[in-house]
Parts: sequence; C-alpha cells; structure tokens
Amino acid sequence: MSARIERLGFEQLAPGVQYVLRSKYERLGYLGEFFQVTGVQPVVLTSFMEMTDALKVALPEHLTELGALTVATLMENRYELHQHERLSKRLGFGEA
Repeated sequence: MSARIERLGFEQLAPGVQYVLRSKYERLGYLGEFFQVTGVQPVVLTSFMEMTDALKVALPEHLTELGALTVATLMENRYELHQHERLSKRLGFGEA
C-alpha cells in the first residue's frame, strides 16, 4: 500500500473499531496493514467488519473462503491470497 496513507496503531483507532477488532488483534498479536490504513475511516472499517461477520453467518465457511480467494487472485493481492490460502488449508481445501 502507498506510504502516503497514514497507518494507525491499535491504540489510535476509534473506540468502536478497537471493540470490533480487539479479539482479532489479541489473537494475532498485531494489527494488519489493511486495518491500520482503513482505521482512518472508522465508519467504513466497522461497516466492512459487520458485512464480513454477516457473510460468515449467511454462507458456509468454504464458500466465504472461496470468495476471498477469488477476489484476492483477481486483485493480485498476494498478502490476502496468502492469508486465505492458509485458512483454506485448515478448512480442508486441497493444494490446487
């Protein structure tokens, strides 16, 4: 991502965004760059996380991951592709 975009630390996020991301932040031990840069727009980030959580309820987990893999591939986002490939393997997806 562009160096011109401000990155926020977890403590700099709006309280509502901290609430939404706290479990992820504590589980991973770091705040991913996506959240660092989108944290400057707390309404957008909170809405994105609400949509993501709703998708996880509405769709089976393997379909959610298939969508994430497809979008990451089409957007040539190697970071997200790597993250979702790892999760997909844990869900039982094959290497192909």
